Amino acid sequence: MTMQLIRVGVREFREDLAEYLGSPAPVAITRPGRTVGYYISANGAPDEQEVLALGDAIPTHPGT
Repeated sequence: MTMQLIRVGVREFREDLAEYLGSPAPVAITRPGRTVGYYISANGAPDEQEVLALGDAIPTHPGT
């Protein structure tokens, strides 16, 4: 089972930062609809599901 990616805008990420800091799921940060970055919590060593979720979060084609 892979972890669901959370997608939020830059403003929402900034306003709710404390909520995302402890998030077990990776967070894609967007600016008008385009992903501009990812936040992955570093709490503890990543397990296999976290590594798979990160792999799912990275586009396989440039520009997507």
